[in-house]
Amino acid sequence: IGALTQLVSLVLNENRLDFLPSEIGSCSTLEFLYAFDNALGKTIPTEIGNVKYLKQLGLDRNAFTGSIPSQIGSIKSLVFLYLNQNRLTNAIPSELGALSNLIKLELSSNHLTSTIPAELSNLNLLRTINLTDNLLTGSIPSSLDLWRKRIRAVYLGSNNFTGGLENLLCDATSLTQFEADCDLVCNCCATRLGNC
Repeated sequence: IGALTQLVSLVLNENRLDFLPSEIGSCSTLEFLYAFDNALGKTIPTEIGNVKYLKQLGLDRNAFTGSIPSQIGSIKSLVFLYLNQNRLTNAIPSELGALSNLIKLELSSNHLTSTIPAELSNLNLLRTINLTDNLLTGSIPSSLDLWRKRIRAVYLGSNNFTGGLENLLCDATSLTQFEADCDLVCNCCATRLGNC
């Protein structure tokens, strides 16, 4: 696959593929890579960070393990990132905060741990973030108040967050969808949160 140096779009959805070769990093002109609903296992190859023109990456509904490669943060052209419904572990890489064109970030239904990186507040174009059904902990970073005027959908449920949501919710003029666990507090909210 690494010899396909003029490839722009690669769609491998709904097959029985069991690994993503590291040679994918040699597909330097690739803009769209979708391989959801397979049996892709092992780790996501770090060479994916070499695909500098990638706009959409969909590796959801597979069996990837290990960490999210920090090298994904170097794909500045990335607009949509789908890594949900895998078996990914460890922390969300702070390097994802460098994805200046990212609109949608889907990381739900994994085994991600630690806190939300404050660097994600740098995602100026982000409209949707889904972190539900992980093992994330800690408080919502105060820096995420930078999202308030532009974020439209935030999903944080089924984690272990603590503290308040004022930095994210108060004066969130663009927010249309929000989900969180009932033990998170928002003193400025007129209604109860999540599915409480």
